[in-house]
Amino acid sequence: MHEKRIAKNIIRRVHKDYGKDIKKITISLGELVGISKKELGKNLKKEVSWTINFTNEKSHIKCLCGYEGPARINDRGHDYVMFECPQCGNPLPRPIKGHEIKIIKVEKK
Repeated sequence: MHEKRIAKNIIRRVHKDYGKDIKKITISLGELVGISKKELGKNLKKEVSWTINFTNEKSHIKCLCGYEGPARINDRGHDYVMFECPQCGNPLPRPIKGHEIKIIKVEKK
């Protein structure tokens, strides 16, 4: 049920930063985030009447082997994404991009 908590946190942040008179938001969903647009959108729609748009942010990792670029995603499920370095197979490369949920645009009524 983490998607419900994430949705409530997004709503709380938008209300804090922009007030309650919201018409539309755009959210960037990173490729390495363990939640789908469908799950997050459904949980947001249960709480607010905003129009919700999603954009995708591709992954970008940095590995100890020197590789820097997109992650190799091995498995994706509810609440998790397993990825590794495509060059050496290290299961713990450092994510640089694509591991966050970001509010990128808010339109007021």
